[in-house]
Amino acid sequence: MRGFTTESMLRDGNRPVLYWTCLIVILLCVLIYGLTAFRAITWWDNAEYSLAASTLGIAHTPGSLFITLIGWIIVKIPLGISVAYKLNLLAALAASLTAVLIILGADYYYCRLQISTPAKNQKLSWILTVVGFAIGALAFAFTETVWSYATKFTPYIFTALFTAAIIYALLRWWGESRIEKSYRWLFVLMLLLGLDFSVHRTNTLLLPGILIALVIGNWRVVKSIRSWFYGVLGYLIGLSFQLLVIPIAARQPFLNSGDPSNLNRFWDYISLKQYGGDWLINIFPRKASFFSYQIPDYLKIFAANFIDLSSAVGIWGVFPAIFGIFGLIMHWKSNRRSAIVMLILFISASVGSILYFNLPYNYFRSNDRHYLPSLVIFAFWIALGCGFFQNALSRIFSGRKGVVFVACLIVLLIMPWHQISKNYRRMDCSRNYFADNFGKNLLATLPENAILFTNGDIDTYTPWYYQEVERLRRDVAVVNLPLLNTPWFVSQLKLKDPDMPLSLTTEEIYQLNIKPWSDTTLYIPTKCDRSALGIPDSVSLPDSIGFHITPNIEGKYLMIQDWVLFQIISQNAWRRPIYFAVTVSDNNLRWTAPYLRREGLAQRLMPIQSPPTDYDILQANLMEKYSYRGYNDHSIKIDNLSRVLAHNYFSAFIELGSAQAETGDYSACERTRDFMIKMLPTDRLNPMPGILLTKIDLLCQPESQVSNPKTTLTR
Repeated sequence: MRGFTTESMLRDGNRPVLYWTCLIVILLCVLIYGLTAFRAITWWDNAEYSLAASTLGIAHTPGSLFITLIGWIIVKIPLGISVAYKLNLLAALAASLTAVLIILGADYYYCRLQISTPAKNQKLSWILTVVGFAIGALAFAFTETVWSYATKFTPYIFTALFTAAIIYALLRWWGESRIEKSYRWLFVLMLLLGLDFSVHRTNTLLLPGILIALVIGNWRVVKSIRSWFYGVLGYLIGLSFQLLVIPIAARQPFLNSGDPSNLNRFWDYISLKQYGGDWLINIFPRKASFFSYQIPDYLKIFAANFIDLSSAVGIWGVFPAIFGIFGLIMHWKSNRRSAIVMLILFISASVGSILYFNLPYNYFRSNDRHYLPSLVIFAFWIALGCGFFQNALSRIFSGRKGVVFVACLIVLLIMPWHQISKNYRRMDCSRNYFADNFGKNLLATLPENAILFTNGDIDTYTPWYYQEVERLRRDVAVVNLPLLNTPWFVSQLKLKDPDMPLSLTTEEIYQLNIKPWSDTTLYIPTKCDRSALGIPDSVSLPDSIGFHITPNIEGKYLMIQDWVLFQIISQNAWRRPIYFAVTVSDNNLRWTAPYLRREGLAQRLMPIQSPPTDYDILQANLMEKYSYRGYNDHSIKIDNLSRVLAHNYFSAFIELGSAQAETGDYSACERTRDFMIKMLPTDRLNPMPGILLTKIDLLCQPESQVSNPKTTLTR
């Protein structure tokens, strides 16, 4: 950068304009984000990180300790709203601050350039330029990806915030790199990079570009011992923040993924041993075609945010991309070295994320969260482009202030207005309670003191959240089946629930490993309380039932989870009700499936094969206990996962209606069908499997009873 200019001195004399602009942007963003934010938890990471923040727990590796601690502080503030909504508003604030940092970064860069502006109307020119920065930042703030993560508490919007903060710190260092105290901003820059390790690590991809920036900005930095000292010190301090994981885990919180309470397990935790280790550096082989699948996936996300080619909006939909490219061109013309650095950072964040995260074919989630840093960098160019555009117009029409002001506002405000009008309804999650319904309905299915086995994130973290944060159904033990493969989870299971029927010592638990196995049938006695299980006297019980367990690793080994599951079932001896969520995969149910009875969103393990439907329990759950909030409200958008999981409700209703029809009670079957269609309109849940639609159409027709009514759909 080339010293301070007339523009910078003008800026320094009119800081209130900049600050008021930033305040307005924050208030506008927080208002709109807050109006559209989830009021309860939602799927995937939101439920887990909300649980971690509420209980000061340890989220899954690599963890996000920074946002956990910030969230833990926020939930202590009495705001008169739910804990989940507090945390989601924190995400909204983080997204708003990201937009503000983009403004501040663009402003700082612009005001360090040698720009010739007409002597008169300099103040108006600068004000219009700041307004341009703000409008560019708002166009970014209300893009699809940013807005979606601004409405729910996850690490990903904080990744974007850290990207913006890192870019701002880099610009500040660049602007002061020739003065003696430039090491201060170098320290801040490296501190932020180190702290990002406790957010989600994605910004580590920027490190090569930042090192190049330091050399290009001032090559003497490489030779300066002081610069090395402060840079390394800042980075180490930032990294050391992650060490707080150890004492937090040592408290044995409810959520304690990996139990990193000592140095060995801490290393396993931060190196992602649970997911294969080696810091998940798995660039080759590619899990999908780099050129025909992975790059197009990135371009699809980029276009969804900055290039709207729909005929309804015409040219306005591509304004963000146009102004971003214009900003890049002006950046290049005004300071080529700085533009080269920003281009390197953009390539590191975009191509780097494509290479590192190595998206496989047909992955079940969008990868957009990992592309956020590159979107933030492009937003910096959008803001610059808008600012340069405003400045150019003010120079061309320097004698007509009013015309310039109105024309600039009209042209530029179209961008954020288009983003808001296009995305508001799609991003409005204020009445989305589908995950909330599912978690509470799942717990409502269970009798007292039950053990519920679950499959993954969506059916595990939601009930855990309600148990620990909202204190619902704490008598139930929710056990994630895949996590039974990890000794730390089995150990915690016994610690949390002393009544868990599993007689393993700590030493035995940590010696668990896959077992050499061949096809084997293991038997357990069926001595039980028939009435408690709802088994009619007319049904005879065998003396024992056999589980045919086959190897599931390379045809000769048995997974730990299967062995531990059998130990729990056999040692339980029918004392506690054992259930499996309907979302548990067929592979995880392969030897228990013949003995399961559907009771709604969960299936109960029974001491008889192909147990008959208990339609009193099923009816009570489906038609009295469960909530289907939002499914029959056509003004509420249903996300794809909520739509797919709703198919499980249909399967349960079909089983209930079929059981009623089989007993000749067709009027009850029709009431069940009518209630189902009222609560779950089929037109709201398309596309639906054809077999499911057929069963719905044939339900309650005496001449065409549907075979296999117990079909269960999973995710």
